[in-house]
Amino acid sequence: MASRLPGLRSCSALLPRPLNTSGVRHYVNRKEGKKGYFAGEADWREWLPETQLTWLLYRFEKWMGKQSRELYPPSIDICNSGGRFGVAIPRPELALRPGFVKGSWEWHMHMYGAALYWHLAITPGDAVHEIDIDRLRGKSLLELACMRGGGSRYLAEVAGTSEYVATDESQENIEFCRELHPPFTGLRFERAESAGLAEQYEADSFDFVLCVEAASDFQDKARFMKGVQHVLRPGGCLLLCDAFTIPSLRETLDCMKSAGLTQEVCVDIGKW
Repeated sequence: MASRLPGLRSCSALLPRPLNTSGVRHYVNRKEGKKGYFAGEADWREWLPETQLTWLLYRFEKWMGKQSRELYPPSIDICNSGGRFGVAIPRPELALRPGFVKGSWEWHMHMYGAALYWHLAITPGDAVHEIDIDRLRGKSLLELACMRGGGSRYLAEVAGTSEYVATDESQENIEFCRELHPPFTGLRFERAESAGLAEQYEADSFDFVLCVEAASDFQDKARFMKGVQHVLRPGGCLLLCDAFTIPSLRETLDCMKSAGLTQEVCVDIGKW
């Protein structure tokens, strides 16, 4: 994560990586006792055959996903890899759609997908057990790449945001969200491009920017980070989660730094 310090434009970004390809962890002290690690150091494990094979399979799956408009079946609207963090999510019924059978694939996708949203919302540091359930309460949040909006609808209600703007580059996805999800105070769905935030939104508009499993595919990460820096208020926070390869993670962190954002925590949640 990174936080926006007084007089500077920065953000808090959580960069979990389910792939087991992380570099050596170098922990450094941060203001207020927070820690982070940098994945820019050389690591011999990058060149192991199994690491290279994992990377190739990952890129192939990403490529196949881009070719398919039905990467997730129509019954799924919380579209991410999910996670198990040992913390019960509030109001789990909000994350489920009618007809989901407990223990089914659809049930797991929605429950664990909602758990990933909740984890990002309440975990300010690098310790999974140190949480703040009111972290987003009364705050303004912009989400990028919400896809079908199930995670957005769930988090907007349980986290208590005052404003939740869920965006996606696909107008088809936005129309789907508007038709599927019942209205909720403060939540709206609209089309926005990751590279066009500075043109679409005013400066200092949001307390948080959220992006779940999409940033690694953004074509212009530099413009994305500059847009984040533009829309975040002083002390604002970027919450970022994705399955990064080492080169992609390094590129993302470099773009973050170049945009004037200060990394606060970088955590591999694959070990959890």
